[in-house]
Amino acid sequence: MFVTFKDSNADGFVEVKLIRKRKDNGLTATNTTFTSNDGVGVREGFVFPIPDFNFATYAYFVRVQLHRTTTTGDPEFHIVSLKETLF
Repeated sequence: MFVTFKDSNADGFVEVKLIRKRKDNGLTATNTTFTSNDGVGVREGFVFPIPDFNFATYAYFVRVQLHRTTTTGDPEFHIVSLKETLF
């Protein structure tokens, strides 16, 4: 899971969660979470590995939250994508 974001100070952060939901009973669980760290400019972060998908049993969605502790916090979310990487 690749996330493009801006998080230039300690007054906020970007959090992206890949969540699965059971089709039969609606129960949810988090597959993986990305949380940004402070830095300058727009950057890309990633989380790996992503657990195997099981579309017969689960539906999947991404939840993006921008957190800030003061009005000067300026986290930005730009894009999230799932990519296969070869290592």
